[in-house]
Amino acid sequence: MLTAQASPALLETAEIQARPTRPSPSPSPRLQNLLVAYDFSGPACRALAYAREFARIFRSRITLASVETPDEVAEDLESDDQAAREAAATRNLEQVAYALHINGIRSSAVHRVGSPTDLLVQLASQLKPDLLFMGAYNHSAADRATLGSTTEFLLRSLTCPTLTIGPSVPILERDSLSLSCAVYASSLPRSHSGLTSHPELTSPAEAFVRNLAVRAPLHIHIVHVEPSRSLLSDCGHLTELQNREVTIANRFRASGIPTCWTIQYGDQPQHILDQAHKVNADLIVFGIAHPATDPLQMGILTTLIRNAHCPVLTVHGTA
Repeated sequence: MLTAQASPALLETAEIQARPTRPSPSPSPRLQNLLVAYDFSGPACRALAYAREFARIFRSRITLASVETPDEVAEDLESDDQAAREAAATRNLEQVAYALHINGIRSSAVHRVGSPTDLLVQLASQLKPDLLFMGAYNHSAADRATLGSTTEFLLRSLTCPTLTIGPSVPILERDSLSLSCAVYASSLPRSHSGLTSHPELTSPAEAFVRNLAVRAPLHIHIVHVEPSRSLLSDCGHLTELQNREVTIANRFRASGIPTCWTIQYGDQPQHILDQAHKVNADLIVFGIAHPATDPLQMGILTTLIRNAHCPVLTVHGTA
């Protein structure tokens, strides 16, 4: 039975608990190939820790991608010859891959010299990973609005699903990853026209998290945030939104995934973060489109990644 927590006239939050029904055939989640942007830094090690746990759960293969800048190479050349330096860099990377191997995780390593952003985008295009992992750097309070130039460039440029581990995510201990709850932000992103996609169409982000939940399994909390309360005062618009969220929830239910949804108004990233905190989410998931030309979308994405206490999974395509 479907029940609402508040009447439409006074609606601040409407939630429906969707109980799982008999599962229908669903494709297996494609998480065979994981790519980790790895530079031996703290954020990269955190990203690798999450990739390792995903590989353990989904029996995936990990490729470590390490890129040195020409400036880093030049500094090393002052004390070592080039051949020795490259051999040392490759050996260090292979040691990390071997540590994965002895723990039962198939792995390989790729080392390149050049622009980290350009080469990582190129490697992602060549290897076509099912999921890319990267860590976001922690900056000072005065630099709170940014994630780091490399991270932001990659989020603008990558077309593969990306799991970003922000500076507020606790350090993950070995064998401690829980994948039991995900917040799916169904209102992100908006198209340039200001509208979300048609409810009858399954977005790439929805399809990805559904396939993930089939295997994990995850409880899905759908949150839709409207920027203004006045939009929810329009009964026609509110009914349309409710129908849309029910349609999305029912698609999750058809795969046997327990699902609930909520409609809220106000600051989008803050409501998403509050919902993630409320349900102790293990993931925040949403679609990402045209981030290179939409400062508002990049600002929302930056706010979520910098402040979320769980990784943020982005999938290209509208919500």
